[in-house]
Amino acid sequence: MLVRYADVDYDIDSIKSNLRLEFQNSVDSPMLHMETAYYLYILNAFELIKNGGSPSERRLNEINEYISVSKSLSVSNKFSYEYLANIVDFKGIINHKYRNDDIRLCRLNGIILEILNEKQGTIQLPCGLTAVFSPSANKQRKFVKGVDETTEVSFVIGFRHDGLYAFEVQKIGEESEPDHEELKNENEIVDISDNDEVVENEQPTGMLPEDSNKNDTGIYKTESERNKLHVKIVGKIKL
Repeated sequence: MLVRYADVDYDIDSIKSNLRLEFQNSVDSPMLHMETAYYLYILNAFELIKNGGSPSERRLNEINEYISVSKSLSVSNKFSYEYLANIVDFKGIINHKYRNDDIRLCRLNGIILEILNEKQGTIQLPCGLTAVFSPSANKQRKFVKGVDETTEVSFVIGFRHDGLYAFEVQKIGEESEPDHEELKNENEIVDISDNDEVVENEQPTGMLPEDSNKNDTGIYKTESERNKLHVKIVGKIKL
């Protein structure tokens, strides 16, 4: 995904083709295998969101398989490394390092499919994908189990290693300017691991513009090939 910052134009099919090759050849390199799976799921999800319509079951299964690999190998799967700013082209997928309040993220529509509790629910997108969300995150309008299922909502999307996550969820017809508190909190909590320890990733997944070079033969390489991941425990927190 360094191609986002390159001076050369690449089409999404050629990027996916190169990522698939890296994915197939990186089984013995867990971090590279995870990152290629992560960006393959993002690019395929992006295409579904952009094109709309009803996707084939095969396409959805392919995305879910990439998510499964990404999640199983991630050391920080509760953090959105990428966000969707627009659906014009894949450069509308922006890295978390460059997301700020001045960048307006793309709002999508969907229907609340399920609410398990005040911390976890699921939204169905028109393209067939699903996104997890926190029903109680919106202080102005919390969503309640047994009441708000099938509610039509709008939201912005972050791409976590374990799948799509919906932020700033609002009921359609009741939208207001969000305070971005939920997104700010996302930047503070990098990971909640299975043993409730917060894991800080000092070299998050993503690509820096200065790494890009149109003459770089490794233009399709992911950041893990350039940076070694360092992990340290910084505390404990309960969601």
